[in-house]
Amino acid sequence: MSGIKPRAFLWCLLALLLGAYLITLAKNNTLNLDSNILSLLPATEADPAVEQAFTNFSEQTMRRLVFLVANTDKAAAMRSADELANALQTNRFIESVELKRGTSDQATTGDFFFRHRHHLLSKSDQALLAAGDFTAFSDQAIQQAYAPFSGGLIALLQNDPFLLSFRNATATASNNQQSLALDDGYLVAQDDGDYYVLVTAELARSSFDQEVQLETLAGISSLEANWSASANDSRLIRTGALFYAAHAYETARREVNIIGGGSMVLVLLLMLLAFRSVGPLILVSIALGFGVATGFVLVRLLFGEVHLLTLVFGASLIGVAEDYAFHYFALEEERSGAARLKHILPAISLGLLTCVIGYAALLVTPFPGLQQMAVFSISGLIGAYLTVVLLFPVIPLHDKNSPWLLALCKRLIALSSTKGARYGFYLALVFPLFALASLYYTENAPEDVRSFQALNAELLSQEESIQNLLNAPAANQFYLVKGASPDELLTNLEAAEDKLSAMVAADVIDGFVNIAGSLPSVEQQMRNYELYSNLYNSDAGRALIDAGLLTEEQLAKAKTAFESDSQNYLDAAEWKTSPIGKELAYLWLDPAAQTQADNNSSGYAAVIALRNVKQLDQMADFATGAGGQAVFVDKVSTVNSMLSAYRHNIGWLLFVTCSLIFVILLWRYRLHKALLILTVPVIAISTTVIVLALIGENLSLFHVLPFFLLVGLGVDFGIFFAEDGSLSSSTLLTVLLSALTTLFSFGLLTLSTTLAIHSFGLSMLIGLTCDLLLSPIAGNMLVKQREFTHAGTTG
Repeated sequence: MSGIKPRAFLWCLLALLLGAYLITLAKNNTLNLDSNILSLLPATEADPAVEQAFTNFSEQTMRRLVFLVANTDKAAAMRSADELANALQTNRFIESVELKRGTSDQATTGDFFFRHRHHLLSKSDQALLAAGDFTAFSDQAIQQAYAPFSGGLIALLQNDPFLLSFRNATATASNNQQSLALDDGYLVAQDDGDYYVLVTAELARSSFDQEVQLETLAGISSLEANWSASANDSRLIRTGALFYAAHAYETARREVNIIGGGSMVLVLLLMLLAFRSVGPLILVSIALGFGVATGFVLVRLLFGEVHLLTLVFGASLIGVAEDYAFHYFALEEERSGAARLKHILPAISLGLLTCVIGYAALLVTPFPGLQQMAVFSISGLIGAYLTVVLLFPVIPLHDKNSPWLLALCKRLIALSSTKGARYGFYLALVFPLFALASLYYTENAPEDVRSFQALNAELLSQEESIQNLLNAPAANQFYLVKGASPDELLTNLEAAEDKLSAMVAADVIDGFVNIAGSLPSVEQQMRNYELYSNLYNSDAGRALIDAGLLTEEQLAKAKTAFESDSQNYLDAAEWKTSPIGKELAYLWLDPAAQTQADNNSSGYAAVIALRNVKQLDQMADFATGAGGQAVFVDKVSTVNSMLSAYRHNIGWLLFVTCSLIFVILLWRYRLHKALLILTVPVIAISTTVIVLALIGENLSLFHVLPFFLLVGLGVDFGIFFAEDGSLSSSTLLTVLLSALTTLFSFGLLTLSTTLAIHSFGLSMLIGLTCDLLLSPIAGNMLVKQREFTHAGTTG
């Protein structure tokens, strides 16, 4: 016992350090629980600047909240929109709210376009001026002047005879918000008898901040409750990363409680049933708690944060980590803790090694999310193992195995010894061939990165409604353009216009939003000015005089103002402070990423947002002029391709994993026994593939990843029998309890609404059931071989 107490002291020291660290994190609110799906994904772009630009663009768009207040009564919709805006403005986490464009806002917008009217020109007006169709400008000015409510435009004619500022403002608004019209300062859309008023907001902090989520959602829910109580028929349609993040957080929290809590309850009940003592119950709880704490702390230290899906997945650790405790408690004939540990140490050490190899396969994936899960599971298993090895021997036990469970194990041993059981095992050896045939003839499921996230049908429906009504651009599909200076960037953006317009004409995309439409390069502004000079030098002004809208003196004054305005170029700095610049600020990404790995990275970058990509196969990078390039960024498709590629290569990785485990088994056992131990998980994996095919589940990556764990767990069960040397009831009880509890925890993963977790759990449920059925048969065959040998001996 001399060496036992110092080891227990070491465990207590480790537990104190873990507890102190976790308490400090909780006290400082730095647990850093993350629900951002992007943090689960790898870098997908070869150019670091492109990857950084995607990150910047995502961060900007993820802070935006978009609301449509709907009502059959336009005035009621506007009043409700006012109430929403007021409620949002009282939220300390809302940086800005935009609803009504008042007189001052419209004046600011009008002043901006007026000051730069001679250098801004829409594509359609460029074509008119290039063709010499100057009367189109005077004709439209006359029509606008005599239209109802045109008093402001008549006054504008004196200084802007052709209403160039009005034309530019209208063209810009049309391109950026195609379905909305300005009505009494509100942006309003009408569809199918309903009026929709737009309200937008910008968060001051991340959408994935739980405090932000709680306060913002509480405020919105309170407002909706007030509407309902006051018989207000207005309804709220919303979209934004915050709403998806909040749903993901709540889903993960609920599933951690169900999966983790359910697993814990089932494990503890099984423990109480099997050992009829509170002692093992307490000790296994300590082992599991220490394991989960170890997993959480290691992930937090290595990654700086812990994703909620890691916790959901880590909750299944409960079903694996208690294996070592079960092996310890089942040896009721050994009253000494040191004797128990000595008896089981080779088996649990070898079992830990094989399980770690299985989980380590997730570490080599390029996905940070899967790497987090691997680190959590490996360190958690090691934590549970250390608890058994360091702490358990110092605790006196008076456990007694359940007689009826031991009797059940004896009957199972007898059944596993029959010829029928052996013949069934031999028959199952053909399952790998059927599994290979199934893989060859069945179609694999297309990978979808959204399977990482629990999706809410209502939120998806509301987002689709907003996309359709606003014709809003996509957030994850866009073109990225770079430039060494702001003007070079704008030149490259302009060069992309023709290609993008051709794509619209070919019905490849519905449209696009380009900064260059409202912020031309200096060279383009010079060309625009030259085109306008032809207009001012034409006879178009005479039509305005003949219509009585201008005098000779006013026209001459307007021409003089035009001539003196030649160098009044709009630059990026002024554009950013303008209303249109603020509206499109999320598209400007200066400065672009500067990294040592990318010495040629440009200093500025901008996004060209795309509306409704219809033909994804037609989307590709293209040149934008001298050295420039528009890079198509489609994070979802790129990650999906990576998932598919990894799934297709996973067979080789599985072969390497099995080979490593087989080498370890050969070090401990002879060839025949090593092959027999490895056969069980191979049959279990093959059975899983066949069953999934039979129930209509096409294999995705998350159906396949559990195969590594099935190898580790299946080998673990075989090692228990091989190390025991005899097929005793206590050994089978250990395997039975381990298999059942693992089955409970991983089986509960199938309840997850996150498709990736559900698919993982389904494969584990099928494979572990097969492991449980085959392990006693293989154990009986292992014992009968009598070829057990320790390292360095011969049997």
